[in-house]
Amino acid sequence: MLGIVKSVICILMSFIVQVSVGNSVQMSPEDTAEEFLQGLSQGNDTVVLRYIDNDYINLIENAGNDKVTAQFYESLFRNFSYEITDSKSRNNVAVVKMSIVTDDFSKVLKQYEKDSYKYITSNLYDKDIGNKKKLSKKCLEIYLDDVSKAADGKDNCKGTIYIPMVKNEHNGWDVLVDDKLMSSIFGGLVLPKSQ
Repeated sequence: MLGIVKSVICILMSFIVQVSVGNSVQMSPEDTAEEFLQGLSQGNDTVVLRYIDNDYINLIENAGNDKVTAQFYESLFRNFSYEITDSKSRNNVAVVKMSIVTDDFSKVLKQYEKDSYKYITSNLYDKDIGNKKKLSKKCLEIYLDDVSKAADGKDNCKGTIYIPMVKNEHNGWDVLVDDKLMSSIFGGLVLPKSQ
């Protein structure tokens, strides 16, 4: 009896895998762009981990604990919207044109530099200021607070982005993510650089 149950489970699992592969084969460039932006804006781990080598996505994923990461996502994508306006494909290459609206985060880095400098100079004689881990945590809090304030502001960016992609070995599409694309999606957010 146990052998029959195992056989049925194996058959069902094989069917599920085949259906999953079959669905990925049929994804259009438009579907891929939609999956990418929706997954990115909602913090879908499967989508995000595919592009973890990008500095912007790496920052989000390594921002801190789950609460900090959730706060960062919520701020970045609070007022984010997009619409596919056109797409072209030929052979193994495609590009999807999208109009987007996002908050203007272009002034966050400058504000962060002022706020973190003020914090450090105000706490210069505090015993914890030399603790790199505590200082990094505090600076991250300041950065996230500045991102959140920018999301609360009235300034937003409207623009057009082009999402390039190449066909992969499964007849699906891989998005070619670069910093220019991510900066546009993130409303001109400039990442702080480690010294």
